[in-house]
Formats: sequence, C-alpha cells, structure tokens
Amino acid sequence: MNILTKSSPFILYLLVTPSPLGIDLHLPALIDIKQYFNIDNSLAQLSILVFVFSMGIGELLFGFLSEYFGKRKMGYLGSWLFILGSIGVILIKNYDIVLLCRILQGLGASALSVIAYATVNENYQEEEAAIIFSTQSGFLNIIPAVAPVIGAMLLTIWSWQLIFIFFVIYGVMILWQFHTQFNYQDNPVKRNYIDIMKKLMFDRQFILFSLICVYCLGFIMTYLNIAPILMMDTFGTTIFTFSVCFGVNAAVISIVSFSLKKIIDKVGAMKCVLAGLLLLSIASFGLFITTINIITFWAFIILGSIGFALALGPSIAFALANHQNHSSIASGVLGFCYMSFSPILAFFVLSLGGINTTTFGGFFTPLGIILLGFVLYKQRKTAL
Repeated sequence: MNILTKSSPFILYLLVTPSPLGIDLHLPALIDIKQYFNIDNSLAQLSILVFVFSMGIGELLFGFLSEYFGKRKMGYLGSWLFILGSIGVILIKNYDIVLLCRILQGLGASALSVIAYATVNENYQEEEAAIIFSTQSGFLNIIPAVAPVIGAMLLTIWSWQLIFIFFVIYGVMILWQFHTQFNYQDNPVKRNYIDIMKKLMFDRQFILFSLICVYCLGFIMTYLNIAPILMMDTFGTTIFTFSVCFGVNAAVISIVSFSLKKIIDKVGAMKCVLAGLLLLSIASFGLFITTINIITFWAFIILGSIGFALALGPSIAFALANHQNHSSIASGVLGFCYMSFSPILAFFVLSLGGINTTTFGGFFTPLGIILLGFVLYKQRKTAL
C-alpha cells in the first residue's frame, strides 16, 4: 500500500472543490451573463447545466483514463482543462463557444474529483477513509454557503468576467499544490476493464452503498429545487432570509462532516450510515405528514441534512472498499452514478408533485426505510 506524506491530505480536500465552485460561485453572475450575451433565461442556465452534465460524464471517463495513464497525468490534465476553460469564457464573445468552455471546466473538475476519491480509497482503510471522505464532503458543502456571497462581492468590484478570472487563479493554485503536494506514488496499470466492470456490477456492497449515495444526494437536490420557490413564493420571505436559512443548513452539514472523525472513532462508520438513513427517513416522514410552515420545513430539512452528512462519507468508503486495486475506475463509476441519477431522482419527485413537500417526503420515506433494512440485514449477516 502506498503512503502519503503528512502534507498530502490537504490536496485531497482541495481537489474536490472546483466542482461546487464551478456552480455556486457562478450563480450570481447569471443575470449579467444573460444581458452581456443578449440571451434568455433558459440559455443562461445552460451554463450551469452543461457544467454539471460534463462532470457526470467526466467522472466515468477519467476513472478509466487515470487507471490507464495514471492519476498524476490526469491531475495535470484536469487542472489545465479547468484553467483553459475559464480563460476561454473570459475571452470568447460567442455564447455557443462559451458553453464548450464550460464543458472543459466541468471535465477538469471531474478529473480532479476522481483522483481525490481514488487516492483516499487506495491509501486508507475503511473507517479512516470514511473520515477523509466525510471531510471532503464538509468542503463540498461549505462552498455552497460562501461561494454565492464571494461571487456577489466580485460582481460589485467589476463585471462577471472577474468571477472567471478568480477561477483561473484558483485553477493555477490547484495546479501548483498538485505539483508540490501530491506525493502518491502512481502506478498506472493496463487492466481488463470488462472484468473490472463485472466486479463492480456484481459487488452487492458496491451497489447497496452506491444506492445510498444516490438517495442522500437525491434528497439534497430535491430540497435545493423546492426550497427557493417554497420560501419566496409560498412563505413570502425575502431572498436575504432564504440565503440565511440556506447558509445555516450548509453550515450544519459542514460541522457534522468535519466532526465525523470523533463520531466514527466512538461508534464506527456503519452506525453512522444507519443513523444517517434513520434521520433522513424521519425527516422525510415529517415532511410527508406535517402541515408545513417555514419553521417545520427547515427543522425537517436540517434533520435530513444531518442524516445526509452522517451517511454520505462512510457510504462512499464502503462502496469503494472492495476495489482498492482499481480505485480510479470504481470512483469514476460511483461518481457517475450519483452525479447522474441523483438529479434524475429529484426531477422525478418534482414531476410527480411539483413544489410539494408531501410528495417529497412521501417519496423519500419508503426509500430510506428500504435502504435502512438492507444495511441492517447486511450488518446482521456479517455478524453471523
């Protein structure tokens, strides 16, 4: 097993940050971009959608490429794609080409994310890996709380292009940190990729915990789609009030994620998954049966978000645990699953009931209970 130096874990946290930054830092600039390119709202929002789509495809693509060519080469490639995509958005006046540059950004972000998760899986045992995955999750979840504020501040200083100048600077910093701090000894191997995919598809542990990851992220994505309209249209709150509530919830997720090391040391990673699924199921049931107002809505969302933070990191660790010999491919397939299927889950819920917490809760309650039952069955079977 390869060993990382003491300074290396920081780079593993840093590598996952371009993905949320590429979405959330960019959000305040959508109106300015719409006016600059003289486009409608749907075309402006494509700037986010193509970034997310390219990340999902990139997770799968770079999983295989980093296994074949090595993580170090793909890390450099991912950093440069993110930087060049950012420069392209600044310089190019044609919006169609700008969208292609956003795809380059998304591909770069996905390459760095795959490398971060695969490196953890190859170098740490289950519970230690669960702690690092949870810390990565903490970084992923604190960014949505602060990035829109930073983006708005940059807009007040200059125009929307300053946000992408920030991306260029951030990408260069990641490239430098990767060059100096990524001390993992890389050993690219040419493998039988069909056999690896068969191992993944027939590994019940991988499938179960991948489904839990999709469930957890599906809950959060559904909340993210429902909350703004529910808060400002139904409850009549201001955007400032919504931003405060949104920021508090993101902070709660981050605090739990960063505290998970102590929790896992006390109770173990599997109990964190069980507790997380239980809290998500309770929160969903509360949304299903309760007459919702602003207080009850956020109480159940925060409860579910705590469950999300408890379950996600350990679930990633358990999903990848049996695949340390081909971590890049396993990480890529897992990333593709939750990046692709979680939005589909959220879209399905919204198409069933629209902005409706009863449908939201009614959908996620039985799913959570079923997954909880499977984990309890697996734990009992392992103990026998």
